[in-house]
Amino acid sequence: MADMHGVLADEKKTRKSLKKFMEKSKVDCVVFGYKKDGDKVKVLDESSKGLKGAAKYFTDDNIGYALLAVASRGEGDYSTLKNVLVSWVGPDTSPRLKARSSQHRVMLYNSVKDIIQKLDGEMQVLARADLTLEKVHEKILGTNYVPDSQGDETDAAKEKKARRGEMQTFAILEEDQLVDKLRVCQAGKLGYIEFGYRPQDPPGTVAVMASGPGGYREIEASFVDQAVSYYLLGLQLEDEGDYTQTKWVLITWVGVKVEPIAKAHSATHRVALYETIKSHLQLAGEFQALSREEISEKLLIDKLTLSRVGEKTEEDLRRAAQLDAEKKEKREGTGLEKTVAKKVAPNPFVNADEGKAAVLAVGDPKDETNWAVFGYTPEAPKEPSLLARGPGYLKDFRGYLKNDNLAYVVYGVIETADGDYSTVKYMLVAWVGKDVKPLHRARSAHHRVAIYQYASDLIPMHGEQQIHVPEDLSEESLRKKLIGTKILEEGDADAARKAQQRVRHGGALSDNAIHWEDAAAVEACILQIRSTTDTVEWVAFGYTSDLTKMRILGKGEGGVAQCRHHFTPDECVMVVMGAVVPDGDYSVHKNILIAWVGPDVQPLQKSRAAQNRVELYDLANRHIQMHGEIQAMSEAEISDDLVMQKLSGSKYDSAGGSEEAQAARRTRQQTGQNVEFRFRDEKDLLACTEDFRQRKLDFVVMGYEGENTDLVVLDKGQGKFANVERFLEKTALVYILLGVQCEDEGEYTQTKNILVTWVGPGVTPLKKALSSQHRVFLYQYFKRHIQLHGELQALQRAEVSEQLIIEKLTLSKARNEDFLVSSRLKDEEKKRKREEQTRLKSGGASSYSFVATSEDAPPFAESSMAAADAAFKDVGDDTTANNLAVFVYAANKKDLTVAEVLHGTIEDVKRHFDATNIAYALYGMVFADGEYSVEKHVLVTWVGQKVKPLQKARSTQHRAALYKHINKVVPLVGEFHVLEGLDSVSEDLIRKKLEGTKILEKQDAKLAQKSVDDRKKKNPKKVGAIRKGETNQFEWQDEEATKDAMKRVTEGKVDWVMVGNHPDNKNILTISKEGSGDLGAIHQLLEDGAISYFVLSKVCPDEAMSGARDSSNYNVRRNIFIAWVGPRVKPMMKARSSQHKATLYSKLKPLIQLHGELQVTERDELNEDAVFDKLGVTGWRVS
Repeated sequence: MADMHGVLADEKKTRKSLKKFMEKSKVDCVVFGYKKDGDKVKVLDESSKGLKGAAKYFTDDNIGYALLAVASRGEGDYSTLKNVLVSWVGPDTSPRLKARSSQHRVMLYNSVKDIIQKLDGEMQVLARADLTLEKVHEKILGTNYVPDSQGDETDAAKEKKARRGEMQTFAILEEDQLVDKLRVCQAGKLGYIEFGYRPQDPPGTVAVMASGPGGYREIEASFVDQAVSYYLLGLQLEDEGDYTQTKWVLITWVGVKVEPIAKAHSATHRVALYETIKSHLQLAGEFQALSREEISEKLLIDKLTLSRVGEKTEEDLRRAAQLDAEKKEKREGTGLEKTVAKKVAPNPFVNADEGKAAVLAVGDPKDETNWAVFGYTPEAPKEPSLLARGPGYLKDFRGYLKNDNLAYVVYGVIETADGDYSTVKYMLVAWVGKDVKPLHRARSAHHRVAIYQYASDLIPMHGEQQIHVPEDLSEESLRKKLIGTKILEEGDADAARKAQQRVRHGGALSDNAIHWEDAAAVEACILQIRSTTDTVEWVAFGYTSDLTKMRILGKGEGGVAQCRHHFTPDECVMVVMGAVVPDGDYSVHKNILIAWVGPDVQPLQKSRAAQNRVELYDLANRHIQMHGEIQAMSEAEISDDLVMQKLSGSKYDSAGGSEEAQAARRTRQQTGQNVEFRFRDEKDLLACTEDFRQRKLDFVVMGYEGENTDLVVLDKGQGKFANVERFLEKTALVYILLGVQCEDEGEYTQTKNILVTWVGPGVTPLKKALSSQHRVFLYQYFKRHIQLHGELQALQRAEVSEQLIIEKLTLSKARNEDFLVSSRLKDEEKKRKREEQTRLKSGGASSYSFVATSEDAPPFAESSMAAADAAFKDVGDDTTANNLAVFVYAANKKDLTVAEVLHGTIEDVKRHFDATNIAYALYGMVFADGEYSVEKHVLVTWVGQKVKPLQKARSTQHRAALYKHINKVVPLVGEFHVLEGLDSVSEDLIRKKLEGTKILEKQDAKLAQKSVDDRKKKNPKKVGAIRKGETNQFEWQDEEATKDAMKRVTEGKVDWVMVGNHPDNKNILTISKEGSGDLGAIHQLLEDGAISYFVLSKVCPDEAMSGARDSSNYNVRRNIFIAWVGPRVKPMMKARSSQHKATLYSKLKPLIQLHGELQVTERDELNEDAVFDKLGVTGWRVS
């Protein structure tokens, strides 16, 4: 009862009841169940009423178990008692109790089996129609139950059963004549005898169908997919001498279209027929085939040559198997390939040569080694090594399997066949001790596969078994795992068939892999989903009529509604679908796999579909980027809305077990369709949207009134976020369309629109689920009428404020740098303390000690502190030339030292950035600030890709402490952290990072300006004040000509206009060129050392037609401002261009309507996708 410890309410009473059951005097039924609201199993009743007595305890809303003694009719005129455990799970039972019962059922089965010793089977019942004695008989016997009172069947029924092989008893028609034929076979005058079922014979009767002197070729033609047949075949085998020998084998053929119940009967009849023939004729073996690929004359010969007559002792069987293996190695044409000729998988062992030699020794018949144990050592704790090897059996290596370790054993198991024959089969035993940590368990899964694949290339491997408890590891359990042709116990026919398939195919069921009807067409259809020139948006896959292959069911445009007709109750269908998902200012194309398993699909097909689903997902992911998967078993579980939620990462959709998700499912089930989205007064909302677009309104608040789910406008007006904060109540669910003023890079502001969804903490789960759908619909509705720049969803008051909305829209943070560093230091200090406490509890210590970094503990040794401070001051001093200082770790890898101080760019210090080290660089860069240029300082942190995790953890603390310490000497404006290689650090990337991630507060801006003014007075050359004729302001050379050029763009007479500097005066801008054409014409004008500005009129698809990919929908023109800064432009010119760009943009806006702005520094950044994204065109991707 060890397995049920803590689960049984009264263990003593349970043992007492089971002992009564074993005596079979008065008790033939023991009922188990739970107390009301209890979670422990108790004995509810002991009776002699059998299943009827137990059924009264099984209600629709509870779970129960019954141990029954059932009288089963044997093959003769007698009956035997069989013990079976019946588990009842009522249809109205909650999911939590169902999950618990699946564990308790297994534990109860094992505990009962330990006490009563003989437990013949188990049956789980989910419907009352299945709670009958007939169903129990079918389960434990593997055949249909036929009561004695059953009347005579019709001829049609007999014929149908004969054809399917559904027999309740076994008999051989005219057995005397069969004996005579067997004697003729023994005399060598017959080559085969065919057995089968005939419609006119009694059920369960096997008759001789044909016989003749021929061999395998004559019987091969009689293999029928719908039939079960048996063949006694004589094979001529060459022996070592100059003579041949005839060996007889019994072949069982089960066609691929034979029904499961007939397959189960064939397993019983096969054994009975084998025993009958064996009593008159010496049989050398048996062979079972389920498809034509599994049987041939060569395979039959291989089967027989791997067997040998031997004695019953283990040692004799072992020697006999070794002798046969030696003969097989010498014999040509047996199909045994030399292992040295194979391509060997990567060697997974630390001691590679020793590991390989051990595996080969196990498979070598001349070597006495029969097992090799691999595991982990203190010197190599993360990779497997050879621990031991030797002769003998399981008991000789069991000592290496401990509760706290992982081990892998390549072991030769002697398998005894039905007769006096044996073979050696090699398998991998993967031991996972019960006390092994989860992280190590995860590692073992990877190493187990690698070792099995490597061993399979060296010796023939026949399977693997994973063991967690010592009781599960025995010679018998390993043989059961390997055996594929022997019925160990009654009722194990199906298990034996599956075991045989695993042996043949390296441990995996061969019939569950996907076999495509047309693999090339499948790949082509999947690629069509990705293509921008094709209209295919989904492809549906299903099974052929014989369920052996998958094929394409259809493809087309649209969403779930267009492919829903494929989702029938009795089919498994998988659909690869593409969908357009809103993402910020634009939409993206994402792909999903929908796996439909109809409610009427058979369990075996469900199991196959579960594995094929994974294979199909991997196949699709190799051709197109997959983003998710939905599994559905009812119509309510699949819709366009659910697909959108899955792909957009909806909070309530991803929390599958949450109350909100359950409420959403209940809503869909109650209505039988998606939640409907309606406006109470759509005209009013449309008018508000139009006023909002014209900036007559700054906000529109929408919500619900009472229990009505129609959306209404609750408020509207002008003002800021503070005017709508009153709606953010705990029990409120509202949607706020808000216009927010955001500062851009230049001297102007821009109004950006955002949809804020507020779901108060007191809102019911049903309404929360409703909001997750209405939010998406509402966002799409507004997107069709106005330009939206983002969305914010808030569940707590702290998650929404005017500042957070601005940060959302500008992708920036308004934070004081000291506050950021101090916050980071506090978090890292807490993390360090947690790690220290963990090490103290575990009794171990790290090889490094973490030192708390603070403002008083910089990461420099005392001897290097003075040099470091001097380097800081040198770089920060505007009277010196140096603007770079590099710091690296000393030999102890704990203290920083000054590596170099110099004048240059970040490219000049990349030689210090190595894949195996960490380095820090204090860098002064020139930025434009109004009419002046100013040097700003940034801390660049380099962490090589091959740096060890512990060193990375230390760098996180040192980086924060170094930033804090430098900031006291030299004011820093930010930091740049590099983790992805040298390509991810450059002058432009650092500049973009600093320009786009920090919004200076007004006080900080004044201080910065004061610092610039002071430094300008001290040394104006160093500060870089703009010389005469180089101000950042400019004028038009001919303002009227500029207006005319913009007018020509608006009227469509030209497609683009180029603005450049006057050749004689850089502060005067002029219209350089204009012309027709698209981006190709602009690309020809780009120069690496120049700065240029363009106004492009781009023909775009109509937003209202988004999704209908037709060239006729390109009927909307939108204007975009393009700023080109060549990669060879000097830093000072780049600084000036930032001001010119903003000023030019603001001066062009009164002349022409601009819909967006795009800045590019590389030629490949100027493309159709980038332009469409900036213009807010949704659902259209060129590449």
